[in-house]
Amino acid sequence: MDAPALTVPLAEDWYFDQQKVLPTGKFILICVITCGFYCIWWQYKAWRFIRQRQQLPIRPAFRALFSVFTIYSLLKEIHRLASGPSGAVPFSPAVLAAGFILTCLVSIIPGTLGLIGMLGPVWLIPAHRAFNQVLRTTNDVPVVWQSTFSGQQWLLLVPFGFLWLLILLGVLVMGVS
Repeated sequence: MDAPALTVPLAEDWYFDQQKVLPTGKFILICVITCGFYCIWWQYKAWRFIRQRQQLPIRPAFRALFSVFTIYSLLKEIHRLASGPSGAVPFSPAVLAAGFILTCLVSIIPGTLGLIGMLGPVWLIPAHRAFNQVLRTTNDVPVVWQSTFSGQQWLLLVPFGFLWLLILLGVLVMGVS
């Protein structure tokens, strides 16, 4: 008895989701306020774009959740896409990945030293800019320039902003007494 044939979607079955280009300053702000959770979302969206662009059978959610293990391949792929025929992009995927991973590892240290983990998004800035450039120059991808935060982003910003407010209040109260 023959095994069932695996079906591979045809190129016309693949489509591109609408991509939102978030300015770098807003990217940094939302990453810091959400304690890095937005970085995971951004990685998911980047992996999803790469999956659609290259018709790869990858799982973007798993790659984003386990980003400590997959960040180098994501940065390398963004670097490759951004370089294109125009030349090299001024960032090293290996250096950015090493910095991001080291920052993630330091963040699990208890105490003040663990706050260095808040610098994790800094390592993604060059890749974020390059990815935005890829989105803007790709003709077959619907792109929206996001000048303000979306409703979903506000759903993250408000509770995490409240959390930051509580933390700052706690620090002030502890410092006063």
